[in-house]
Amino acid sequence: MNPQETVGLLRLVASGWPSMKISEYTADVWHPALEDIPFTDAAAAVTRLIRTSSAYIAPADIRREAYRDAGMLAPIEDRAWENINRVATAQGEGRSLLHEVEREAYDALGGSQGIRNAKAEVLRAQFAKSWQRLAADYEHRLMLEPYTARRALTANHAS
Repeated sequence: MNPQETVGLLRLVASGWPSMKISEYTADVWHPALEDIPFTDAAAAVTRLIRTSSAYIAPADIRREAYRDAGMLAPIEDRAWENINRVATAQGEGRSLLHEVEREAYDALGGSQGIRNAKAEVLRAQFAKSWQRLAADYEHRLMLEPYTARRALTANHAS
């Protein structure tokens, strides 16, 4: 996104949150935080946020929504739990297809052997506790990476 597009994005933000204070300098602050995201992706993220959030937004919210739309965030906990169990049941087959955070959780739980040999309720509680930390750490790292580079990596992994 170029500086002029950032100004356009802020017009969209202002239309969604008319009482949000946006000054002549806001684009100067927002642009470095959003310049790696294509305008169309950022505008789509803002539009979704207008539909789903009543709170004022910041560049981090736009980044997170753009990453979510591109399928780059970690899966939700229940889906990750299902995926990990499916791979454990298949004795590790399909591990390479897990999202990178799922692979990290799978390995932390002892892989196929550790998952199949543990008590389900204990393992689920252990997974839930570690998943929150792993997903949050991943999202934090992700938000600091250039969006376009990560999107290219994700597209290559999906194909």
